[in-house]
Amino acid sequence: MNVVFKEIAGEHVGIGPRGRRWRVVRSVSGWRLEFRDAGDAEYTYAGTHGTLEQALAEAER
Repeated sequence: MNVVFKEIAGEHVGIGPRGRRWRVVRSVSGWRLEFRDAGDAEYTYAGTHGTLEQALAEAER
């Protein structure tokens, strides 16, 4: 999977090859990873990670 992330207004956002939209934002306890598929009204929580790099790597899995 190749997700290319860009930082926009403090959020790291990217789109996977099948159209899944990813978002990583800073939270009190780490970096919150979320995704949204086509047709979803809201993002789905996909975990909180200790570092930004860990969150981005999880989106690549």
